[in-house]
Amino acid sequence: MTLAAVSPTRHDVLLGRGHTTKTHPGNVQFRRYVDERRANFLSARKHMKRIIAQGIVDEMKSKGIRFLVEKTGDVMPDEKLRWFEVDYEKAVDKVMHRLRAVKDISRSQSQTSAAAAAAAAATASAPPTSSTSPAAISCERRDDLLEQLEAHTIVPNVKGPTRTESPDSLEISSLLKPGTASQWDGEESEKLVQFMSSLDTRVVSLRDWIVANHPGSMSGGTANHYIKDAIRLAIKVAELCLANFCEFDIDRLLLTPDGDEPRVHLAHTADRPWASTPRDEMKCLTMLGYIFLEMFTGRVSSDAIISEQGKSSKPPSYQLDAFDNRIGCVLDSEDLPFRLRFLLKCLVQCTDDTRAINGAYRSVGDVLEDLRLMNSNPSCYLEDLYVTGTVPIVSLPDKLYGRDGVILKMASLYNDSDNCRGLICQGKAGVGKSALLTAALSSLAVQTGSYFFMTKFNQQGPLSPLTNIVTIFDSLVDSFSKDSTTTQLTSFADAINDKLGLQVSFLAQLVPSLSGVLPHASTTGLAAACIDRAASVNFIFLSLLETISCYTPRIILLFDDVQFADVNSRAIMTSLLLDSTTNSRVFFACSLRDDEVSHDLAAWLAVIRQCPFEQIQVEPLELDDVNMMVSETLHTPPRLTRQLSSILLSKTRGNALFLREMLLQLSMSGLIYLKLNPSRWAWSIEKILMDAEMPNDVVMLLVREMQSLSDDQLLCLKIASCLGSVTKYSIFDVLSAELGGVDLRATLSQLTAKGFLIEDGERVRFSHDKVHQAAYLMMSRGQQIEFHKRFGLALSINALGRGEPADE
Repeated sequence: MTLAAVSPTRHDVLLGRGHTTKTHPGNVQFRRYVDERRANFLSARKHMKRIIAQGIVDEMKSKGIRFLVEKTGDVMPDEKLRWFEVDYEKAVDKVMHRLRAVKDISRSQSQTSAAAAAAAAATASAPPTSSTSPAAISCERRDDLLEQLEAHTIVPNVKGPTRTESPDSLEISSLLKPGTASQWDGEESEKLVQFMSSLDTRVVSLRDWIVANHPGSMSGGTANHYIKDAIRLAIKVAELCLANFCEFDIDRLLLTPDGDEPRVHLAHTADRPWASTPRDEMKCLTMLGYIFLEMFTGRVSSDAIISEQGKSSKPPSYQLDAFDNRIGCVLDSEDLPFRLRFLLKCLVQCTDDTRAINGAYRSVGDVLEDLRLMNSNPSCYLEDLYVTGTVPIVSLPDKLYGRDGVILKMASLYNDSDNCRGLICQGKAGVGKSALLTAALSSLAVQTGSYFFMTKFNQQGPLSPLTNIVTIFDSLVDSFSKDSTTTQLTSFADAINDKLGLQVSFLAQLVPSLSGVLPHASTTGLAAACIDRAASVNFIFLSLLETISCYTPRIILLFDDVQFADVNSRAIMTSLLLDSTTNSRVFFACSLRDDEVSHDLAAWLAVIRQCPFEQIQVEPLELDDVNMMVSETLHTPPRLTRQLSSILLSKTRGNALFLREMLLQLSMSGLIYLKLNPSRWAWSIEKILMDAEMPNDVVMLLVREMQSLSDDQLLCLKIASCLGSVTKYSIFDVLSAELGGVDLRATLSQLTAKGFLIEDGERVRFSHDKVHQAAYLMMSRGQQIEFHKRFGLALSINALGRGEPADE
């Protein structure tokens, strides 16, 4: 009966000797599988040993595992069809041979078993003459011992200091090197046994780890978990390559447990003279490509397997002249994320010609940077991109860039309550002061259990005097009344009555939330007499803050855009800030534009700087910050977006608001577009540079973006710009009726989703005063006058009909 030639799979067991057979994934699994059953075999009676081996063969065959032998000759020119399945008895003999062997006991066994194996291996070939006869160590056994020994020592690094090893390990490794005597006396053999028994036997090769953990199919939760683990190991491999002036292949990579993450290191290098020669960066990149290819696909590429002829002193010669289309097909058939497949292809096809192509890797450092990004931010740099909508638009991340140092400084100032009671934040319009202060201070409030309240002054001025001051104090009293016990509320009411006396009635009129805390406060008498007395107003707000801060957690108050504050509001802030010297329970923050400082504002700042406040200057974003923002927006590694970021930096001058709007505008105009199969963002540098219509002013850019809105959205935005920077939803409900039942609330939600507006409880406000300004500029002067008259009259009629003040 003639046997048909077959093609080996990664699960088959290959009979024979040599490097390729030993490292074949099926053989690695076979050794581990059989070694786990060796204890039963050694303890069984003689007539049961072959039965145990037969059971192992039967169990492996039931799983589709074949035992194959290679036959060479001219009649079989195809190297894949040189393998034939052996008969049953030969398979049993293979298992029996492994069960009897002791020189390759699995490293997962106990240290006692490892010590016994080392002792048996060291004396296995000694002639049975006497116990003091020298023990012969074969070349193959010497290599095994060196590999195991190297797993517990530090690989030499020509860039750093000499490795440190114990004297015993140095002596033993030197005795095992080629050229030394292969015969050891009894004392040396005993020394070897004792040393090997002290080693940690949990070391495994990287290829063993791949075989044991690779899920086979790269879809599903198990595969995702494996990819993340493999990326962390790939980072360690790249770091090892970067730290050593040598090339290496996957067969020399070992893993040793080291805390939560394994340590990746090289097998012994003493007998490889080429290991210390200067490395070729291109060869290193290709080497990493083949290593990573096997790690992520679980397949051993024919180009990555180096056939060894004895112990060659030359480095592995990878195929570097052209890209292997077979590997490209393998990657395209794998269900791996696009970015991971792109990384593998770029590495495997790395040549002098391809390194000049955009996207190709030029150094191991570039590879390491991309792997670290995949590990730290997989949703952005690893997972495939999914964009919905008929017209794909980039989605800007809701985070701050380039502000880590400023945020840390704010936290330090807040915690230093003995010496600092607040800060003044300055910077140009659109640089990101409001977003920075809001994010940093609200986060501090959450971390420390403090209260955080803010108010933003409007460029058009408030609808009524003291609106912003009243709003921030009303929010403070409301939170206090909800969080406090009845006893605390009663104590506070008594304290504020004692401090203000009859002026409590005036305070209750100004701050509506106080009616729930001071239900019996009179609304007549002194209130009318004091309503125009600025000193009384300053005093009652100062008294309220001093009293309430004794019953609440620490309070953070943010006054944003104080350059737009009215005279009365600044006077109240002055009394509050000057009193901060004696009140450490309140932390103040003020922001202003340093390029819009009037004479009055400069005089006010001169007074405020007498307080224990620190000044923080917010500068425009630098290139690295812009590049990270662009990179995360486009889900593309920073090394590939740097040229685009340089152009955007020159056009926006690092203005955060301008930069965000320009990215949206480029996406809406098609200069940044979505490529399909697989989905990824792309752009044309030439077209962006040639776009003569690209405005250089952020307001004009916003106006251009607003021109693409629907008629209903544009009308709603114009109405909001006439009403002020912050408007109650109830106002829009009144105007909906004036417009014939138009649902302005629904349109406001659409504008909020687009980033023009921000929901603020029962109110809505513009995301930035530049957005407010741009919306107002969308109307002619005549239309502005018409809208003010029409909607102002509608609100007045509605208020009079309900018997309420018209300035709601």
